[in-house]
Amino acid sequence: MWWALRRCLSAGFAMVALFALTPTTHVKADDEQNGSIVGTWIGMISLNNSALVIAELPSFSRGGTVGGTNSFSHNCQNPFLPPVLTVELSDYFGSWASIGSSNQFAITLKRLIFACPNTPVASYGQSFAGQNVGLVSIQAVGTVQHTKNGDTLTGPVTFQFTNLSDQVVFAGSGTAAFSRVAIEPLATQ
Repeated sequence: MWWALRRCLSAGFAMVALFALTPTTHVKADDEQNGSIVGTWIGMISLNNSALVIAELPSFSRGGTVGGTNSFSHNCQNPFLPPVLTVELSDYFGSWASIGSSNQFAITLKRLIFACPNTPVASYGQSFAGQNVGLVSIQAVGTVQHTKNGDTLTGPVTFQFTNLSDQVVFAGSGTAAFSRVAIEPLATQ
């Protein structure tokens, strides 16, 4: 019995020694973004040829991934939109890469489209509420700039709604204008 306890203690000490010798890396926040897109942004997309403005909250991660949400996701009951947009949308996920100058970025996002009770059959086919009926593809080119009021991210945006047969149901373009979400002091009560 003692030999089993001694063996377990020896294995435990060996593991501790192994972890002690493992190199560590320290993660630290960027104090100066230097034109980096990494971080969370808040702002608006204004669609061309429309009064529609969409509030956006994207978050760009190191390594080229992006995820976020916006105010345009839930449109089943919106009477001001064309029928082809009476759908529900997922949050968005995608990729980004630096292009051209060090402060310019290509961005591609994808969102799933889900049917509402009144989603047009002619556009998306027969469906039931909540069924995945298509995909939104969004492309943008963003430019990061440092200003005295904080960092901005601006640029053109294009998008396409496609059904599951890969037919374009709706397409458009617009302009994005974001500001970086900065650390804020605690709110006072």
